[in-house]
Amino acid sequence: MSPLRLLLPKLPTCPYCDTVYRRSDMGRLKLKKEETCYHCGKEFDISRKKWLILAAELFLLCVGVNILIYSLIDTAVLIAAFICNIIILIIGLILIPYYLIFLKKDRKNKKGERS
Repeated sequence: MSPLRLLLPKLPTCPYCDTVYRRSDMGRLKLKKEETCYHCGKEFDISRKKWLILAAELFLLCVGVNILIYSLIDTAVLIAAFICNIIILIIGLILIPYYLIFLKKDRKNKKGERS
């Protein structure tokens, strides 16, 4: 597998049958905590832990762009910085589905566990 393939974000797949979810399906899934696979019918959990990575990447990108804008322009143009930050935010919103993780559902019932 090429190193570039490891860096590119991928759409999430069902942990049971490896069905790849389309980008259009992700709009309704990004706010849910669990979902049933439309292909195999099994339930899985949706994790958003990688969103923190996306947020950190976007924050660093915004800081870098702002530093670049303020160093290139003698008089700080707040409108240019504001527009660049809005564009980065929109790109981040588009990338959110690529940062979802589908996890297998824990089938153990903790209340009904017997020793």
